[in-house]
Amino acid sequence: MLKISQEAVVATSSTGQVDGKIVIGANESFSVARLPHIIKHFRAHYPDVSISLKFDSVSNVHTQIQNNVIDIAFFLTRKLAWPDVIVETLLQETIIVIASPEHPFRKRESIGFTDLAGEDLIITHEGCTYRSLVDSTLDEHKIIPRSLIEVNSAHTIKQLVMNGLGIALVPQIAADAELSQGLLVGLPFVGPEMPVFTQIAYHKDKWISPTLLSFLKCARKICCH
Repeated sequence: MLKISQEAVVATSSTGQVDGKIVIGANESFSVARLPHIIKHFRAHYPDVSISLKFDSVSNVHTQIQNNVIDIAFFLTRKLAWPDVIVETLLQETIIVIASPEHPFRKRESIGFTDLAGEDLIITHEGCTYRSLVDSTLDEHKIIPRSLIEVNSAHTIKQLVMNGLGIALVPQIAADAELSQGLLVGLPFVGPEMPVFTQIAYHKDKWISPTLLSFLKCARKICCH
C-alpha cells in the first residue's frame, strides 16, 4: 500500500504529462512477438516515457507483479487466472507449422498433428509454457517426432528451420517477417486445438497512472484491431 501511495504522489505532483517509466515483464520466447509494434506506437505518441523490459518465466513474472517490481506483463500461453492479478486476453493466436522453402511440406495445404511423427521438431526448452502445451498435445495423441532440437529463443528456432534442420509449431505472428520475405513457408495447423493467447496482466491493487493507462490503451488498440 505504501508503494502504491508513493506512485500516486509522484504522478499527481507532475505536470499531467504522460512521462516517467514503465517496467514491462514478459515470459520467454514468443510473448515478445507483438511487443515491438506496441512499444513503437506508444513511443511515437509518448516519447518522454522510459521503458524497461524484463524477461522471465511465467511464475517469476507473476512474482514480480506481486512485488511491484514490474508494472505490467505480457504472456503468450494458455489462459491465465490468478486471484491477485488482473489478466486481460487480447487475442487468440493462430498456430502454424513453419518449414524451410525446400521442405517437402511446402506443397501441403495444411498439416495435421500426425504429420509431425517422424519429423525433426525444433522447440523451446522444457519449462517453457509454450513447450508444455506442445508436449501435452503430442502425448495426448501419441505422436513421437523423429528428434527434438531444444532452444531457448524464438529467433534461434526460426534460424534452424530456415537452414532445413527441422520444422516448428509457432504462433504465426512470431514468423510474419520471415514468411513475408520468403525465408520460411507457413502451413495452417489443422490438428487438435492449441489454445494460445496473448494476454496482458497487472496487479489488481496497482494504482493505474496516466502513463500506464495510456500504455494499456495502446496495447489493446494494437492487438485488437
